[in-house]
Amino acid sequence: PVNIEGNAETAQVVNLIPWMDYEFRVLASNILGVGEPSLPSSKIRTKEAAPTVAPSGLGGGGGAPNELIINWTPTLRDYQNGEGFGYLVSFRRRGSQGWLTARVPHAESLHYVYRNESIAPYTPFEVKIRAYNRKGEGPESLTAIVYSAEEEPKVAPYRVVAKSVLSSEMDVSWEPVEQGDVAGVLLGYEVRAC
Repeated sequence: PVNIEGNAETAQVVNLIPWMDYEFRVLASNILGVGEPSLPSSKIRTKEAAPTVAPSGLGGGGGAPNELIINWTPTLRDYQNGEGFGYLVSFRRRGSQGWLTARVPHAESLHYVYRNESIAPYTPFEVKIRAYNRKGEGPESLTAIVYSAEEEPKVAPYRVVAKSVLSSEMDVSWEPVEQGDVAGVLLGYEVRAC
């Protein structure tokens, strides 16, 4: 607080972080300046509150077949606001109605793996996350799109044609693989000579 009257013996300090340890010092001032600070008070912790910020860095992908891996950046102690901190991860196949929610009960956790035999390769999921502690739940993050694990392409390129160019060179051409047959992101092709 600023401008505390000279005859005051108390002041209210506001906008502190919940569940945080603080020490306080008091300094006297007059027209000539500010004096030496007092010795620090004993440490005191503010009361707990529900989280006020959503976890950040939501993303994911990769993993083994039939898996959806969801990642996030662990929330710093300054934003946990209380004991019993953890994460609520919600996800659904893009376009479906109901959300599945998983409770991840550790503040230092940074991913969740959902395994289900019905997950097709490279399926888009909508995911969101919120933090919780024993005082309640915090706000939800924005929704991100995360894809389930990829698989290798199901079919080979076709109409492969090789033409001799020089004594030590050939041009090789082919019809590309259809995107629906890739089951992931097509990174490129590999040409092998037999």
